[in-house]
Amino acid sequence: MIEKETVKFDSANRSLGTIKSLDAFQRMNFLLRLGEETKKTAPCLSQFYIYNMLQVAEKTVNRISSGLKTRICKDCNRLIDFNEGTTKKRQGGLFVLVAACKFCGKKKKRIIGRTKNRRRKAVLPPKSPEKS
Repeated sequence: MIEKETVKFDSANRSLGTIKSLDAFQRMNFLLRLGEETKKTAPCLSQFYIYNMLQVAEKTVNRISSGLKTRICKDCNRLIDFNEGTTKKRQGGLFVLVAACKFCGKKKKRIIGRTKNRRRKAVLPPKSPEKS
């Protein structure tokens, strides 16, 4: 059985909360860094590292951040670089960066120019006069 450990993060007094397996989390981080470093020199090796990271996350039931999910192609498990070959579009009042995977051609979108906790204000219907 996997024991839960609480890990404290020093910067700005934030806590990472409860991580089910600290070893698995560290391994996922290490595999991600290897995948980023070998992306340009050995793309197949980078794909292998990212695939292993996703498998470790799935088997240990660790969650992957949404920012990282947008950087990984779902078809070929390769890292997508949003700094190269992106187009900027406007969809529904929001700006969107669209980047295509260089190997399989699948497109990924990333919303820019919006704060994380932005919510639309609810529009309430006008009050009807009370009858007495």
